[in-house]
Amino acid sequence: MAGEPRILASIVQGSLEAFDTLEGDLGAQVRQRLKPETLERVETTSQVAWLPVALDVELTEAFFAVAGRERAERVLRENLAASFDRPLLKPMLEGAFAIFGRSPERMLKWSSKVWSLLYRDCGQMKLVSGEAGRATLELVDLTPEIAGSRNYLRGVAAAVLGFFDMACIPDSKARLATQEADRAAFELSWSDEKPR
Repeated sequence: MAGEPRILASIVQGSLEAFDTLEGDLGAQVRQRLKPETLERVETTSQVAWLPVALDVELTEAFFAVAGRERAERVLRENLAASFDRPLLKPMLEGAFAIFGRSPERMLKWSSKVWSLLYRDCGQMKLVSGEAGRATLELVDLTPEIAGSRNYLRGVAAAVLGFFDMACIPDSKARLATQEADRAAFELSWSDEKPR
């Protein structure tokens, strides 16, 4: 890999903001689990800059520890829509829907483009197989930070479901099927009904 593995700062910042809006003090609990330098860097970096992906992994792990798996996956799924409602990313999503429509098959074909817009030097996302109502999505050449975090990969699966939700695709499911040293695979399924 060419450089330090990075993620678009607005994605990390959006997650932290979403955690702060949850009932109780979940956001505060997540913040307490982060290293002070992580929190400062996330909060002070420009939205259009890049942050080390290790900071996003740290944030995700802290959130899973505080919220529990089921709740964390639900919140991360819902948070994706909020992340793409920001001025920086909303035009990209609207353009993609206008060009490719809202069919799962077409959406998955451009998932590699979305990954490359959000991540740098973190591997690649690719559609390896697909048929009516089913597909396998792979992340290859992953960094150790991502590949080594089962919760982060669960968060990626939740984000894929968030895309399906934004496209109004019913009965979507995503499961982390394989986790290896530099690769992960997700089994996806959805209803064959036309998107609403």
